[in-house]
Amino acid sequence: MRLKSDLRPAQQRAITRLYEWDAVQAVMPMGSGKTASAMTAISELIEDGVIRAALVLAPKRVAQLVWTKEHKLWTHLAGLRIRLVDGGVNEATGKHLFYVSAAAAERILDAFGGLPGGRK
Repeated sequence: MRLKSDLRPAQQRAITRLYEWDAVQAVMPMGSGKTASAMTAISELIEDGVIRAALVLAPKRVAQLVWTKEHKLWTHLAGLRIRLVDGGVNEATGKHLFYVSAAAAERILDAFGGLPGGRK
């Protein structure tokens, strides 16, 4: 298992930016740790009581093969409860992270009351 201290400087900068801003686009090369960075920021936001959950929109294959497994590789992410949601809103209860197909995103966002306002 990897430790939080194993995160690289570029990942630490991404985590800080993701934590501090509501809307951020992380443009990083493949294999540079975008998933671990995003999960770490989400985990910290949950731990600090800033958010209760996060919605991650990703292609179904990426969500299934990467996002649902990455948290198992890091000790500090072991507490994240993850669910791939590819259907209705009822699938998205009691979890921290929700991964949905683009087709399901509009339905789910409508059910959750849309996107939140900005912190900054």
